[in-house]
Amino acid sequence: MRNNLPYLTKLGGFDIDLQIEGEVLLVRQQDKPGLIAAVAQRLASDNVNVSFMTVGRVGKGQDALMAIGIDSRPSEDTLRSINDVDGITEWGLFKDM
Repeated sequence: MRNNLPYLTKLGGFDIDLQIEGEVLLVRQQDKPGLIAAVAQRLASDNVNVSFMTVGRVGKGQDALMAIGIDSRPSEDTLRSINDVDGITEWGLFKDM
């Protein structure tokens, strides 16, 4: 617990720093340049504000997990476009985990 809210330090095989509150977009990806920016750009284009972001990875250039706190739900088109980013393997949107 941190600030009386649940807090994750590990999710699956990933070390992560995640306070569980609000909406969180989890994105599993390859660890390579440009993926964080590509997802952030798609969210920004949909006027979705990012409140926090953290990344855990298995190792350099390997599997990674990005957790993005968002202030509003992205459109279905935006969520589909995230799946189109080369290197994204899966994603999920969670509210009030």
